[in-house]
Amino acid sequence: NTEAGSKYGHVMLINGIVDGYVYFIESMMQFWNIFNAKNYRTEGSFFLTMFSKNSFSGAFYLIVLVILGGQYLIVNCLGNFFDVAPLTAGDWWRIIAVTSLVLVVPEIKRIIKTIFVKK
Repeated sequence: NTEAGSKYGHVMLINGIVDGYVYFIESMMQFWNIFNAKNYRTEGSFFLTMFSKNSFSGAFYLIVLVILGGQYLIVNCLGNFFDVAPLTAGDWWRIIAVTSLVLVVPEIKRIIKTIFVKK
């Protein structure tokens, strides 16, 4: 029955899209957490030290680029293998913006602490 096959194919597509969202959201939350871990228990802000020679190495940024490139390949190119549907550019930007709060909120907390808490 082609109607049933079409129906189930649509369900598989929806599941793939949901899986793509869930996978990418989880991956991006971990991605932003890399920067939090790098600045954990430091007095500095990531945004103020991200290009400082003493703060981050070229290898760190290379790893960051490899992670982002891998995410693109997994979600948009190898979706059939990983059972995820490709995301649109708008989806990517929305997910990156929302998940970046994992980095931004602790940064705001660090900045406020640096300004208002005197040692």
